[in-house]
Amino acid sequence: MKKFEHEFRFFEIKKQKHYDAMHASLNEAGANGWEVVSFFPETHGISLGYSAFLKREVSAATVIGAGS
Repeated sequence: MKKFEHEFRFFEIKKQKHYDAMHASLNEAGANGWEVVSFFPETHGISLGYSAFLKREVSAATVIGAGS
């Protein structure tokens, strides 16, 4: 069975440069094997932005607690 690790990222958006930073961050994550599985607009208190859930496949050797 495939094993995955997961990550959550919130991107606060106030200016165009924040969209650019979000884009760069997600591209970098993709280059490191991460895949966006969910992406949606959200508010955190007074912060407006986007939340992203990512996953990437891991080998059995890198699963936390494997072999312990």
